[in-house]
Parts: sequence; structure tokens; C-alpha cells
Amino acid sequence: MEQRRSMAVVRRLRRCLNRSPGGGTGGGTVCSSGLPPVDELLPERGVYAGSLIEWLAEGEGQGASSLAFVMARRRQREGHRVVVIDPRGEFYSPAAQLLGLDLAQTIVIHPSPGRPSLWAWERALRSRAGATAVSSTKAIGLR
Repeated sequence: MEQRRSMAVVRRLRRCLNRSPGGGTGGGTVCSSGLPPVDELLPERGVYAGSLIEWLAEGEGQGASSLAFVMARRRQREGHRVVVIDPRGEFYSPAAQLLGLDLAQTIVIHPSPGRPSLWAWERALRSRAGATAVSSTKAIGLR
């Protein structure tokens, strides 16, 4: 019953995305999330390069961070650096490595207290190195 209701929500969201400005198309390169079941749920069967993606969860331990790191791993394998913005010091590198992240190609930033984490986001995303940034929106004061 719960799975049927979840799939109905996914179908409704897919219809909404397809009706969004641009018809759900960004006109750019579509990249796999790295997870075929997730790609199947997305309107273009992947995400557009350069997209800002926010994975939402009702609480801790529901997989949003794991999903973000799996997607970052995919981009890393395409030659992008991964930047983890971690103002709370919660990034656990052994877990990221188990998800397939190459720690040698990962930059972890610990903004000092009072220093805006958004500044680190902006610098990472403007980088010519084609960085993929990962952080909790709660950690940077957006939620």
C-alpha cells in the first residue's frame, strides 16, 4: 500500500516537472545519476549537467546524503572534483569511500564558525575545474 502511494507521488511529480517552464528540458547534456532506478524516475532519465539538485528527506538516515554522494561519485568518474562543504564536521570519509568516492579527488572544506558556508558553495561552483559540491542545506543555513 505504502509503495503504491509512493509511486503515485512520483508519477504526479514527474507530470509536474514535465509541465515546468522549458517542458522539463534544459537543452544541455543529460547525465546519469549513477543509479538506474533513480534515472527511471527522472523526466529525462538523468539530470542536466550544471543542475542544482536538492534531495529532501523527512529526517536523518533516510538516504539523501548517500544519494548525493553516489551522484557525486558519478561526476567524479567523469573528471570532476568533488567539494564537500562541512561546517559541522560531520563528513565521515570512510563511509564516502565505501560509496565509491575517490578521496584523493575530494576536497573537504570546514568553514570556520561565523564564516558563511554559501561563500564556499559559490567558490566551488564557479571553479573552472568543474567541481561538484555536496553539503547539507541545514548545515549551510537554508533549512
